[in-house]
Amino acid sequence: MRIKIINPYKVIFDNIIRLSIIFFVLFVSMIWASGGYDHGTSTGKGKLQIDLTWNPFNYFENGQSYIVIGYGITKRLDIHGYYCDHGNYHNGVDSYYYGLFYQFLDSKYLDLATALGKRKMMDLEYGHFFFPQLLYNVKLYNDFSLGGSFVNVKNDTEPLLKKIKTDWFT
Repeated sequence: MRIKIINPYKVIFDNIIRLSIIFFVLFVSMIWASGGYDHGTSTGKGKLQIDLTWNPFNYFENGQSYIVIGYGITKRLDIHGYYCDHGNYHNGVDSYYYGLFYQFLDSKYLDLATALGKRKMMDLEYGHFFFPQLLYNVKLYNDFSLGGSFVNVKNDTEPLLKKIKTDWFT
């Protein structure tokens, strides 16, 4: 009968290597992540993009944790959405969003897009329309970029496009 002797230093060393690899992969993926939701670059035809943002244990008072998913229908048209935990907002209300995204400018230094979407706040009796949206992605040096958006948010109890009455003869 053979007895197998376990070397405790080898076990500890193996665990340190595993944890180092996990930390490295997570760190590198955070560096190249799109960093959330508001950017003007489409995912690309047939591609799926998943982004995660985490506010650990609601540490940041106005922070959010969310998962964003985008799928490229064509080179410039995506369906996209997110599920979000708003942390301390309204005692931790969650929300989800879904919409269509269209990138209309793809240049060397700037991407521009527009989108139409609907958000539902889980604990509230109403949701929101996000329209119009102008999303941008400024391409900086060495594959770094800066993205953001300008968004008009309306309650879904209001009409999306309001009729404007004009009296031309007054």
